[in-house]
Amino acid sequence: MAAITQVFTVSRVARMLDVDADWLDEISIELEPEDGRLTVFDLSEDGTTAFTHLGVENLAEIVRIYKTNARLLPRPPE
Repeated sequence: MAAITQVFTVSRVARMLDVDADWLDEISIELEPEDGRLTVFDLSEDGTTAFTHLGVENLAEIVRIYKTNARLLPRPPE
């Protein structure tokens, strides 16, 4: 397995996927660390959600599923 050399913050991935960052953070809870979702800690108490390349791919699929099935919640803000 290759070493992780970079991660993308939730706000960066939200911009990449053209969705709301808060909504993306909420739906990303479905992902585990082995799926590419991590928490990066800095000086803040809560840390920041971040994703590996695999995490971005997995999250893009989850976004696609939520956007194509209107019955699923949570929905992205309009």
